[in-house]
Amino acid sequence: EVLSLQDQINTVDNEVVASKSEIERLKEEISRLEQTRKGQASSKLEELETEMTDISKREVKATSDLDNVLDAVRQEEKEKESTLRSIANTEKLISNKSEELTAVREEAEKYKELEEKERGNVERAESNYTQVTMVTSSVARLCVDTTA
Repeated sequence: EVLSLQDQINTVDNEVVASKSEIERLKEEISRLEQTRKGQASSKLEELETEMTDISKREVKATSDLDNVLDAVRQEEKEKESTLRSIANTEKLISNKSEELTAVREEAEKYKELEEKERGNVERAESNYTQVTMVTSSVARLCVDTTA
């Protein structure tokens, strides 16, 4: 697309150069005609002036087209830069979120290890409670037996 715009710019530039060259040629022809044939020159002069006016109008249009193409190229470049900045910001955000996710996973792993230790502690406490209950029951029976 940029190459296409560059081709358009080159085409418009060539038209401007050709128009200026044509204007100069027409000016020289007008001058020559004025010096040689005053009678015939007046109608030819009007024709050439009209042609020169048309060429000037085309030159103005070509210049305007060139300005529009250049503006479009500048706008496209701005949009590309904006898109690149947006991509860079998104990549940075993804990187930050990835780091956060890694930290959360590490924290979850620590909690899992603590939970497993705690589960072991609960199991040992339940086992100890069961043993203490059994011992207490046995001692109570012994006390009852001894008293009786």
